[in-house]
Amino acid sequence: MDLKQVSLSAAESRFTIMSRSGDKIEVVIYNDGRRGIEYYKKDSKMPSSVVVNEDDIPQVAAVLGGAFDNMKILEPKDIALKGLILEWIKLEQNASITGKSLGELRLRETTGVSILAILRGENLLPSPKENKILLGRDYLLAIGKKEQLEKFKEMIGKGKEDELSSLL
Repeated sequence: MDLKQVSLSAAESRFTIMSRSGDKIEVVIYNDGRRGIEYYKKDSKMPSSVVVNEDDIPQVAAVLGGAFDNMKILEPKDIALKGLILEWIKLEQNASITGKSLGELRLRETTGVSILAILRGENLLPSPKENKILLGRDYLLAIGKKEQLEKFKEMIGKGKEDELSSLL
């Protein structure tokens, strides 16, 4: 089984899962949480009904369950600690804070958010020090209250994005 992600736009991603038998399953994840599924039998250009075998279920379930949804492994609604929320946030390549250190940004003072970890490629950097420089495409594990996280997202240009009504 082979799993590939393609970012179609800021509002959605398409995951292509190639099964061992050569069939293709595509899952589209929209910014509003909706999921679309298309199934293509080997060598077919038209989608058909989905029948997932036992070997393919874990991959499909992980995508549908949000494990790869902009790396929101922990959904804010799932992890709330006395008003605090944990959330993975993707830092875009052109975000205003790329190339700056955590200490320089003073995120705790300006937004109330703390960065608990950075996922850079396949490397997890837990408890990053103040001299850690943020790079585009980093995933930041942020903790804060809902309003603080919203303020942080605004700061990095992650405001509410327009929904796509159809596939590109």
